[in-house]
Amino acid sequence: MRIGITMGDPNGIGAEVIVKLLKSGRYQDCVVYGYPAALRGLKNPVSDPFGRLSEYSRGRVTAENGRAAYKYLEAAARDALAGHLDAVVTAPLSKEALHLAGYRYDGQTEILAKLTGTKKYGMFFHSPDLCVMLTTIHKSLRQVPKLLTKQKLRDALELGLEMMRLLGLPRPRVAVCGLNPHAGENGIFGREEQKIIAPVVKEFQTRQVNVQGPLPADTLFVRRREYDLVIAQYHDQGLIPLKMLAFDRAVNITAGLPIIRASVDHGTAYDIVGRGVAGTGSLAAAIRLARLMVKNRG
Repeated sequence: MRIGITMGDPNGIGAEVIVKLLKSGRYQDCVVYGYPAALRGLKNPVSDPFGRLSEYSRGRVTAENGRAAYKYLEAAARDALAGHLDAVVTAPLSKEALHLAGYRYDGQTEILAKLTGTKKYGMFFHSPDLCVMLTTIHKSLRQVPKLLTKQKLRDALELGLEMMRLLGLPRPRVAVCGLNPHAGENGIFGREEQKIIAPVVKEFQTRQVNVQGPLPADTLFVRRREYDLVIAQYHDQGLIPLKMLAFDRAVNITAGLPIIRASVDHGTAYDIVGRGVAGTGSLAAAIRLARLMVKNRG
């Protein structure tokens, strides 16, 4: 098995956590895509598709680092598509740096979808306590009601179920969040639950999927031990509770790609770069899950 790890933004904590984790010697199946000067002391192979940085200044947002982070991701994705890698694990990049570099993507998920020609994809999150699949991804809150359609929700459910299968749980207990407070309260606070969510849930129930919903999101997460997978309708609805439960253990997985991609579930953390306090828990979990999905993919 061969896992490619992208360093992400050279000025972020990606290099720091990669070196800290990989120097243990338990990750000899990993090759790193990044800037060699930032990865000193690493015994794993390093691939540098970007070349020398004109300015390496940790903790700063620059267009050059946005370009470098894109090239690291692009090279790993191409190697995975060519069969040279079994999975890709990504450290964080800066969306601001990415945009300064001229890459108008919302994040690495959207970049990988473009690079692999994938139309149906989504963001799936795993933690020891809970798995979350998002129906809409990086969109402003005011856009969410217009983007929430029956087909979008069907896609989220199908992608989430496939991810659970790859993680070794083919018949998960699934809960679907409502969009509005109190799941709409029978139309008082909105009708998306009645028009969109409830009919799709019923469709999947007829397919013998163990799914319930729409359920009020606030109480649903309190009852999280009753479910294996939660379908959240928008970004913060699902990720605030997930990160409160498992900030340093959660993993972001891109569902629907022809390659396996797992990612740390934290940002570049410019404010703590170089202080030696960045944790490796999320990166270790991402590599572990990538290995598991490779084995279960068959």
